[in-house]
Amino acid sequence: KAKLELLGIKVTIEEKEVEDSSSYTNKKQLVIDQSVKQGEKLSKGEKIVLYIPKILSTYPDMVTDSWTLDRATEFCEKYGLTIKVTYKESDGEENIILAQSPKAGEEVFDGETFKVVVSKKPEVTTTTTTKAVTDGEE
Repeated sequence: KAKLELLGIKVTIEEKEVEDSSSYTNKKQLVIDQSVKQGEKLSKGEKIVLYIPKILSTYPDMVTDSWTLDRATEFCEKYGLTIKVTYKESDGEENIILAQSPKAGEEVFDGETFKVVVSKKPEVTTTTTTKAVTDGEE
């Protein structure tokens, strides 16, 4: 891009969908295509579009990695998701993701609803017994 701009070419970079985005994980800035055919000459002031791979985001495994509700909420904010939380009593640590939908590895879509089941401490139920006293008894 810098070399083209030094020659007076106007460069735009756009993302282009690829078949398997996971193969480009460490190559996010790799030019995979261009708007001008190879060998075609450009003059100063002309434009070219360079295409880099569109890296699709996927859901992490929040259950195996013991994500907290706060961390899952931050993830949802980052990707424009709506989070729907259901609580389930658990003897383990509180506010840990126990289940998720969509599942780990599925593609993230903007505006999607992400459902999680989160641990909470069991509610303590206390039972009080009273002794009935009848006339003449103490």
